[in-house]
Amino acid sequence: MELEEIKRKVDDGYLVNWFNNQYHVIKDELGRYLIHCPATNYYVGLTWVDGKTMNGDPEEFYCNGKRQA
Repeated sequence: MELEEIKRKVDDGYLVNWFNNQYHVIKDELGRYLIHCPATNYYVGLTWVDGKTMNGDPEEFYCNGKRQA
């Protein structure tokens, strides 16, 4: 998935994963897109500081359906 598609899916309430089901792409209360691992409570930005270079290859991101309410 490309960056804009990831952001759009997250904004539309879809669960987007990176690499495996343990890493979720989220949007925090400040509007930042982050990769979160709930098991370790580890966060990293979806992109580098430039806002364009993703922390992961596009083919490693996938949509896993709608988020549970």
